[in-house]
Amino acid sequence: MRVLNIVLVLASAIGALARGIQPDQSSLRAPSSSLTGRSAHHERMTNAMRLRRGLPPLRPRVIPRQPLAGTPTTSDGLHLAARASPSPSPSSQPSGVPPPPSFEGVVKLTSKLDGSFVGFISKSFQIFGEFGVVTSLDDALSVSIAGLRSGLNGPVDVRGSNGAQSPVDFLGAVNGFASDSDVLAPGSSNYKYLAGVGSTPAWSSPASSNANAFTQATGIEEASESAIWFVNTFSKELSAQWINPDGKPALHTEVLFYPSDNVLVLTGDVAAFTADFGDAVPVTLSLFALSS
Repeated sequence: MRVLNIVLVLASAIGALARGIQPDQSSLRAPSSSLTGRSAHHERMTNAMRLRRGLPPLRPRVIPRQPLAGTPTTSDGLHLAARASPSPSPSSQPSGVPPPPSFEGVVKLTSKLDGSFVGFISKSFQIFGEFGVVTSLDDALSVSIAGLRSGLNGPVDVRGSNGAQSPVDFLGAVNGFASDSDVLAPGSSNYKYLAGVGSTPAWSSPASSNANAFTQATGIEEASESAIWFVNTFSKELSAQWINPDGKPALHTEVLFYPSDNVLVLTGDVAAFTADFGDAVPVTLSLFALSS
């Protein structure tokens, strides 16, 4: 607990020197506006804007590779690594009806630094559409996961039930505004917001066309993914795996609590991220079932 407290105390001071991960609040859209009715949207950070903030220039955009035909899927968007679950028979599972959830509860966060309790994923978005961290179960996001089997499952979708409504009711990752590309890699400070997103197929590249709460809040187009989660039914741990634009999994995907903005982010290099954006706490995500 002492280590975590030191990190949180230093975060505010370091945050004043570090570069921020959020766009200016002037980019926020009016509450009454809708994404579909907007004739123009804000552009992501330009090279000139990045240089003024001390960030490197944008890398050339990589054209995402299309998912391979025949990728196994289920009716609710659940995808399992390497193989598909057996398709239910017509008599046991009506067409178009998702299977009942294998897990219902909340997501608990603990610090990887000292094992202390950090909080739960919030049911309400922060102003830019990302999930925050709360300490009360009353304010926690209730989630459900379908089709789990004993052992390691994934990648799967994690769906919220008491937060945002469709089409951004899945717990997913949205490319960070100050990232220079959609890629997570060693040596790069690129990051993803943990935010509400629409459902995307497992193993698919980040999709700019996929609905996400960050774009809804700001009008800034960013790519997102939903089926990035792996569940260990023995340890109850939930881990993330970002897929890069070339269709290959990032070598490492770490979830961080960023206390300066009370948001959760994913990165491929913790040291590079904190060097550019200030202190963050690596966290373990665990499924926490609520008694009925």
